Amino acid sequence: MMRQFVSVFIVTFILANAFFAAKAATVYETLESLKYTEYLDMVKAAGMDSQFNDSSVTWTVFAANNTGVNATLAPKHLVVSNITSNATESKDIIEYTLYNHTLLSDDIKTGTTILTAVNGMNLTVVKNTTGIFVNGIMVVTPNITADKSVIYEMDSLLIPPDIKL
Repeated sequence: MMRQFVSVFIVTFILANAFFAAKAATVYETLESLKYTEYLDMVKAAGMDSQFNDSSVTWTVFAANNTGVNATLAPKHLVVSNITSNATESKDIIEYTLYNHTLLSDDIKTGTTILTAVNGMNLTVVKNTTGIFVNGIMVVTPNITADKSVIYEMDSLLIPPDIKL
């Protein structure tokens, strides 16, 4: 009797774990759990937080970590609040960091690849023996999965060429 109880308990436990397994984190949740608060401040200012929380998006996100955002803005004597105070500028910057397909680093060919960002502007991706670079900015960590999307941690913030900081 005890053996049956243990067997039923184990099977129930396994099934419950499978049923209640945590769903994959959205892009927003993944960025929130890491070191991207400055980037997420721009996402919120752009009014795009619901899109970043949508589990159906299939983006490649080139997100600057906090150090990268500050390294981009500090030489211009700016802080992230200078960007977030302008929703249009925030949206332009965030859309420039998004590619509308999931692109893993193994899928990027050695050499130069041109991608079209969500805002319609081109991103130049170079893959060589020293790493992956987007518009000359180094990818620190590729392939951070977030539901159906992938995040590339960048060491600087991608700024569209038509925005002058």
